[in-house]
Amino acid sequence: MQVMTEWFGPLDVDPETVLTFPAGLPGLEQCTRFKLLYDEGSAQPQVRWLQSLDQPEITFSVVDPSLFGVSYELTLTDEECVLLDCQQAEQITILMLLGRNPETRAVEPKVKYPILLNLEKRRGYQKPATRCELVFKNI
Repeated sequence: MQVMTEWFGPLDVDPETVLTFPAGLPGLEQCTRFKLLYDEGSAQPQVRWLQSLDQPEITFSVVDPSLFGVSYELTLTDEECVLLDCQQAEQITILMLLGRNPETRAVEPKVKYPILLNLEKRRGYQKPATRCELVFKNI
């Protein structure tokens, strides 16, 4: 399938790689299909993009939370486990959204709203209002 995106232009998307978010994303419940993109030339991409296939003008930047020293300890409800089609914690990959501060224009992590992915089953869920442990490093 081909999708014309705002940021990446035309994308050929293998339907077998589409991530389904059964509940959509908060505020974007109609967006249920996404493609996880990254720089294929990078051995360890730090930033990835979650591209909506339902609304191609919507793209989110996502990162591994450990890049910002964030560690999540999550408890999933039975309903969330069904949405993610998971039975074990090891099946879940956690990514963190990045956003731009409207006042400073600085890029900031959105720690309270992690993206949970079951890459094996190609299912996703955004867990709202999550507690997280911040680990500050002196860089």
